[in-house]
Amino acid sequence: MGVRRFILILILIFLPLYLLLKITEQNAFNKNFYVKSYEKNGVVDISNRTLEELDTITEDLFIYIKDKGDEKVLKPYFNDMEIEHMKDVKELFRKGYILKYLSLIISIIALFFSIKNKKWLIEEGVFKGIFIWWGLMALLFLFTLLD
Repeated sequence: MGVRRFILILILIFLPLYLLLKITEQNAFNKNFYVKSYEKNGVVDISNRTLEELDTITEDLFIYIKDKGDEKVLKPYFNDMEIEHMKDVKELFRKGYILKYLSLIISIIALFFSIKNKKWLIEEGVFKGIFIWWGLMALLFLFTLLD
């Protein structure tokens, strides 16, 4: 495999992966989404908490998942089983952050070598990458249907 093809593969894999993880992060920490969801699904009535309390809980969850706080921040709101689940969620986010930053670094290096060698692979990489990623997303969708 030549250098050109290797750089193209790096761009194909890691640039879309970085973008996917970044978009996921942006949406996961979009407080407005949660507030609208609380209102839409009647969480205020079900949980017997005010919207302000739910807002505070959401902020505390963000603090915990972003690794700026420990389980103590969750204790007033969640039982032990729920806190154990949140530990798993926090670990998934931690691994996602590592993968996101690693993907960004690899993408920058691959793009640098692509530009340095005057072999503009960006267009080809993005074009082919779209089809590869759509295929992977379709496969993931099928797996979710199968549980």
